[in-house]
Amino acid sequence: MAISPEHRPELRRIEFLVERDGPAAAAAWVRRTAAIYRRAVLDRGNFARQPEYRRRFIESWCDFRRWLAEAAPRESGR
Repeated sequence: MAISPEHRPELRRIEFLVERDGPAAAAAWVRRTAAIYRRAVLDRGNFARQPEYRRRFIESWCDFRRWLAEAAPRESGR
């Protein structure tokens, strides 16, 4: 089931990057950012772990993973 971009700000950001930089560059950005968000949520000293931010970071990470699975161009060897 597709998530409407107006309900997920990360999807709007990704759409902007696809339009501006192309699908491959957008996919690279999504991979990097997903890894950064994941590390932030797992790091006990990071503000992303605080209750008021944690859910948003995790939802964004899920959006990134979903977009990579559904829409990202495939890298050779993956």
